[in-house]
Amino acid sequence: TEKVEPSPELLMLGWFMLTDNGGTFYGANSNVIFTNGVSGAKIVPQAIFPYQGGKIDIIGTSITYGLRGSGRLDYPYIERLKIHCGFSQCYNHGISSSTIAENSKDSNWDSVRNPFTKRWMSLNEYADIYGIEGGSNDYLVNVPLGEPDTEDKETMLGALTYVIRQLKKKYYDRTIFGIIPPNMGKEKEAWRTIDDISFYDWTRKIIEVYQRENIPYVDLYTISGINPNNVKDKEIYIPDLLHPNQLAVDKKIAPRLGKF
Repeated sequence: TEKVEPSPELLMLGWFMLTDNGGTFYGANSNVIFTNGVSGAKIVPQAIFPYQGGKIDIIGTSITYGLRGSGRLDYPYIERLKIHCGFSQCYNHGISSSTIAENSKDSNWDSVRNPFTKRWMSLNEYADIYGIEGGSNDYLVNVPLGEPDTEDKETMLGALTYVIRQLKKKYYDRTIFGIIPPNMGKEKEAWRTIDDISFYDWTRKIIEVYQRENIPYVDLYTISGINPNNVKDKEIYIPDLLHPNQLAVDKKIAPRLGKF
């Protein structure tokens, strides 16, 4: 392993993007370690990030958790954000199968679905920025869409509105943002049976909530660069149509979230 000593001028900038033979590497304001050699490496200074040194906490689904088959990705996207954005701490509150909404008619719902409405208060109170990534499981398990501008916790729109307003009330001086789920492909849309809304239209409804509540958001459905309906994309980035693999996280998801 070879080390590169950034110049004092670059150290003042804090974070850099380094390229080596076409690959991209990221380093903090200290020694940068390459595992594939440094021949022809270029150090490109990046702007100071507004939350550099801060803390981020994201409540989410298996996508945030980093599910991979029966295991877990080595680096879920939130861990990559630590590098991309310079966070000092990243708290991962992603849980597989988690919905935004609750269901009082199902006695097992809370233990199986871990709804956001029941666990938003478990987020780290010392974070500087809070993220909300969800809505895909609600779609798949037939949670009713609901009506906009309500706080009906048994519908997706109402539950999302409730969670946003609770976070804004408790963390009025912090930044809150939303993450729109990536495209899951036409095959998975067959799981929804209570109505004929497409997953694309479902995500547009999520966006309407964020816009109405004045919450910035990242639309991974449209900007992730992953189309699971494309055979090659499915094979390379999202084999099960639901969970981006490590390559997808590193090349597609994390860089786009980092730019946001």
